[in-house]
Amino acid sequence: MPTIQQLSQNIYEQLHPLIGETRAKTYFSYIGIFKDNVMFGLYKNNNFYLYISESTLPIIRTYPDIYLLEDSSSGIHSKRYHFIPNDLLVTNSPAHTWINESIEELSQIKRQIQMKPRAIRTLPNMDNRMEKLLRKKLGIRTIDELNQKGEITICIEMIRQGIPVNNNTLFKLYGAINHQHICIMTDEEKRDLIAEAELALYNAGLPKRFDQV
Repeated sequence: MPTIQQLSQNIYEQLHPLIGETRAKTYFSYIGIFKDNVMFGLYKNNNFYLYISESTLPIIRTYPDIYLLEDSSSGIHSKRYHFIPNDLLVTNSPAHTWINESIEELSQIKRQIQMKPRAIRTLPNMDNRMEKLLRKKLGIRTIDELNQKGEITICIEMIRQGIPVNNNTLFKLYGAINHQHICIMTDEEKRDLIAEAELALYNAGLPKRFDQV
């Protein structure tokens, strides 16, 4: 089976002269394309879909070959990701400018979100149930407290209190702390996280808990 890097090699080579290094991660049945830790593009079957900044939306409507990504089979209904033809993915083209504007807008949104004091339930993968559990059982009330403890320490404390913990618990906490939805974690990230967690369990005198990916 081809790796994510192999599947995204073509778009990587197209984007590299425009914006330098990018990263690729799975996102549902697509590949998410990242720059500066924001996902500005989606890629599938040699088609590239760009997150269009608010200021650019009126402009792209003048391009008949550009259209909105709608994929009900994958559960993707976006108002911002648009198909960009390959012939626009060249240096000094309009798309070159759009990509930079996209990354800047997404980075700004991310900075604003991180600056705002928020409830744990607003983080990726979290909900009211998990927020209540962390508060009542572990005394974790704020995002700062969640970040300081870390996903592995939290899982160990949960296990010691008899709270059910599995791979999904570990991945959700990791994603919440790292502002990353569980669906875009790579298998390599999951394996590395499980290995680190299992070592911590061993050092804490606890039996193995997690299934290998």
